Amino acid sequence: MALAALGSGSIGLSGCHQVKHPGPRDLVRYRGPVRLALTAVAVAPGKEDGTPWDGLGQLPTQVFEGLRAPLSRSVLGTLFGALSRGGGSEVIGAIANLLPWTANAFSSGIAAPDVQVELSLNGKLLARSPMVRNSFFPTWSNVYSGPITIHEYDQLELKAVDRDIAFHDQIGVCTSQGMPWVDSHHGYASAQTFQCFGQLWAVALRLIPLASGDAAVAEIALAAEQDGD
Repeated sequence: MALAALGSGSIGLSGCHQVKHPGPRDLVRYRGPVRLALTAVAVAPGKEDGTPWDGLGQLPTQVFEGLRAPLSRSVLGTLFGALSRGGGSEVIGAIANLLPWTANAFSSGIAAPDVQVELSLNGKLLARSPMVRNSFFPTWSNVYSGPITIHEYDQLELKAVDRDIAFHDQIGVCTSQGMPWVDSHHGYASAQTFQCFGQLWAVALRLIPLASGDAAVAEIALAAEQDGD
């Protein structure tokens, strides 16, 4: 599933006499103030240089080669969707057929990182998660921002680090410009919204509009068939 062009394929609601309600496969973009809720992230099973997050030695060759290969947009979409639906177990099941090497990587005793995530808007810290030890798929239930308004050229950033006793390893960052596109049912930001770099593969970030009903929805974009890129 790929996203239809957001510029021409979206439907503006302001000024319309009839409001189109989003369907189960549509993406929406809120208008007005929102709160952000971070619920989970997915971290690759090792560093880019082929070493584990903790400990010494090298990762198995198959894992190292897998880490070096870029993820396609379709795989990223699967990761984002699975993470927002069910966390780590859902992600592993969803990508096992797409990336066969990950099944062994996540279950073979490879050391997982101690993950902490910071949410920022235009460089200003909005929230910092508690650290979750030894997890490729950490989850949280209490990481919220205060009310914020996200304008067209604002930069939203989620940065993850592996916290150690002396030196912290940078895991990666996911960034978005402007108000994120979210799924119409639960309000989780879509894979199309973010550019992710490093070993931070996906984030489950929920947007909570402070307006209600149609007043909160700015635009609707219809999901189209994915090209698998």
